[in-house]
Amino acid sequence: MTPRKAKIMGTLGMACLQTSTIPALWQAIRTGESAPISTLLLITLGMVFCIIQEYHAKLWAYVIGSTVTIVGHIAIIVVVLHR
Repeated sequence: MTPRKAKIMGTLGMACLQTSTIPALWQAIRTGESAPISTLLLITLGMVFCIIQEYHAKLWAYVIGSTVTIVGHIAIIVVVLHR
């Protein structure tokens, strides 16, 4: 992957992370309930895009942190879906 593509992936990841609360906020306004699954999915997607950029930039501490976050979010998603 070229550095330009890696930077685009990182930008997409940051956009997902920054907008991840919008669906939960919208549902909370409409129904009075929260929507944690949509928030978790957008954060996880954002982290995947960010980890691609971090890997290509050789930011290993960030890669490790992002991997831990992704694994944690996947575990929470599984729990939410099986409730």
